[in-house]
Amino acid sequence: DTTPIVTSHDRRAMCEWGYDIADACQIERKNICCAISFFDRFLGTSSSQAKEALLSRRTFQLCFVACLVIALKCRAGMIVDADFVTEVVCQSLYSEQEIFDAEKEVLSALQWLLNGPSPHDFIGYFVQLLPSTALEDNPHIVEALTAMAETRAEAAMVDYSISLQSPSSIALASIISSMEVLDRDEFHPLDRENFLRVIAMITGLTATDMTVDLIRQRLPDLLPRDDRPSPCNTSNFMDELDCVSSDSSVSSVETDYGGYENYSLSFYSGASPTCIDFNS
Repeated sequence: DTTPIVTSHDRRAMCEWGYDIADACQIERKNICCAISFFDRFLGTSSSQAKEALLSRRTFQLCFVACLVIALKCRAGMIVDADFVTEVVCQSLYSEQEIFDAEKEVLSALQWLLNGPSPHDFIGYFVQLLPSTALEDNPHIVEALTAMAETRAEAAMVDYSISLQSPSSIALASIISSMEVLDRDEFHPLDRENFLRVIAMITGLTATDMTVDLIRQRLPDLLPRDDRPSPCNTSNFMDELDCVSSDSSVSSVETDYGGYENYSLSFYSGASPTCIDFNS
């Protein structure tokens, strides 16, 4: 029987476990996001171990550990002690050789393509486009907006359907979701419009892009309960952004769908089959 036994819950458990490891070891969570991306891409390859991972939770976790180690080495520039990984992180479930072999398999399957931009990278690029007036009014806006957006991007990577969207879309949706909870005094509406207009002009990515808006709508439900914004803070925010898009047909798209029940986020080709249904 070659029917996959791993589910969306198994993937979520791996992602959250990765964040727990990062927090315990004081590692930046953005490195775990890279590991998650490697993991999803690997499971979508023709690797025999990737196929086996869908049939065995032990192999599934081994592949995730390998992706985690690779991310720490190539994205964080860390020297990863093999004994620590096997004995502490994995509690001796895997041998050093098993992890080493899994690393080689992942690198081969991904053809060593490990340096694509992450949502965190795009968030960093986008906040550099903040208007000078916003920086004058609130010198801490860059740090505040970056921290909130990164938290949302990290939550997004746990959700399979969202994690497979382009990192730039996840980043912009995370920034817009963060802007929703900022007071007008912290970030004036005119500065917000100018900010998003510049992003659209440079990247072609707008706040009213359907994928970006659907991710934005989904993000609050993915956040830890303590970090979720109050509904009263977000009710009119998107109405203020109608003038950002130069295409009137795009700005009217909000009235053309009723939410996720009528529109499914498209997957990348070759996406991991680990999670089957968006609503599961």
